[in-house]
Amino acid sequence: MAPVLILGIITLVIGHFISVQIVDDSKEVARIKLESTEPLLMVNRIMNVNEWNPVSKAAQKAAMKKHNEIIAQANEAQERIDRHAVVIVWLAVGLVVLTVLLYLKSTYLKASIAMSLAISALLFLRIGVDAPSMEIQVYSENLRIPVKISGTHIYDYLKDGSYTKYLPFIEFIKNREVGFDQVFYGKIYYQYQTKSILESIELLFKANNHVVAWALLLFSVILPLLKLLLNAWILIWPRLGQEKTFPAIVYYLSKWSMADVFVVAMFLTYLSLQNMGQQGVTVESQVSIGFYFFLAYVVLSIASSVLTQNSTRK
Repeated sequence: MAPVLILGIITLVIGHFISVQIVDDSKEVARIKLESTEPLLMVNRIMNVNEWNPVSKAAQKAAMKKHNEIIAQANEAQERIDRHAVVIVWLAVGLVVLTVLLYLKSTYLKASIAMSLAISALLFLRIGVDAPSMEIQVYSENLRIPVKISGTHIYDYLKDGSYTKYLPFIEFIKNREVGFDQVFYGKIYYQYQTKSILESIELLFKANNHVVAWALLLFSVILPLLKLLLNAWILIWPRLGQEKTFPAIVYYLSKWSMADVFVVAMFLTYLSLQNMGQQGVTVESQVSIGFYFFLAYVVLSIASSVLTQNSTRK
């Protein structure tokens, strides 16, 4: 197994530096997008007197222009993330292909492929838990706020002040409503949030939700990582796989690993949030790069475990 281990270590070292860049850029994109919502936040737009000007829309155009300029910066960073993600995927593919070519006629073919898949899964897991997994936006578009004043109240106020005799036309609005519809063009944000698995765990700890935080940390981070390391240990020392105790531990950990359940939960959350918008409020959810890498980890981890079991039995 020495050649595949050497290739795997090289892949992990190169992948580590690229994955750090992916995570940093992903968090930078999240920060920039959060900053872009500031000019369009509900409190900032509605409390801005200039945006209530029924004639000039300069303030609204300025807010939307600033938002678009900041979003352009996020798009540039996103392009870098996509390029680095492609490099990570090709690193994993290259590792598996080179492993197959090296061990094509060897009896260790399945074990070597299992090892290369486990190393790739480990690399994907690192990005999957640290990069943002889901982006959630809650906003209204072209929000219309009716501003209505009862003509009766105006008439009564003017009448009490004896102003009606100087304003004979005031009788016209006595039984009418006076006002207009104020339209805030573009988006008005109520909330924007994007978090990675590790950031979510950190927030849960800060909110004193220790039970949920420890459960998420244990079942979605610690146990999957431990399972991968034990799986690789069996491949390096095949005699461990022929014993009853060690494979039983790996099998037991697989039962308790909630990585696949987490992926399903993310899908369900994504689908449910897509249908939550109502009464002019749009709830938009979008899975981010962390989710895709975590999903790839789940698939590769399962494949590696199956190949490991087959190779040890043989």
